[in-house]
Amino acid sequence: PLRLNWIDTLASLAGKRVLDVGCGGGILSDSMARRGADVLGIDLSGKALKVAQLHAIEAATSGRHNEVARASALQAIRLIRQALPRAVQDGSDLLARQQMQEAALLAGIAIDNCGTGVAHCIGHALGTLYHLPHGVAVTVALEAVLPWNIRESAAYEGVAQAFEVNVSELPAAFGAL
Repeated sequence: PLRLNWIDTLASLAGKRVLDVGCGGGILSDSMARRGADVLGIDLSGKALKVAQLHAIEAATSGRHNEVARASALQAIRLIRQALPRAVQDGSDLLARQQMQEAALLAGIAIDNCGTGVAHCIGHALGTLYHLPHGVAVTVALEAVLPWNIRESAAYEGVAQAFEVNVSELPAAFGAL
């Protein structure tokens, strides 16, 4: 409400088209829409929300992981698996949006402690060469390398458990979400 009130003192939101690029789970976007603005909330798109899942998967399987960061990453994956479909389908589902914020925080903690893997390396190259958004580029890369990675690393056992699938089913489960 403080940011909304501050924005509203600068210009009336009624009838305005607003782009909200942020990480607030859509709360500001929703509040501006209630004041009559036509709002596009970037942080509510499925692709943007899925970035937290990418970070969690790479952190959980990094060769530099520790048990605290791995636990954070795996909990992020569980929360995302439950909340992402609901948050995308119904932007007014505040519990799903809160769970996505918690998942993004946990995934951020994990990736800051563990680093990333080959999907991020490829994703950064794709993003640079083809001007793709980070989440899209890394998603494409992870979908390409995941079948190879699961054969080469036992670290994916925990990720598969968080998805509630067998390791061999992990690429399909990731792609379906």
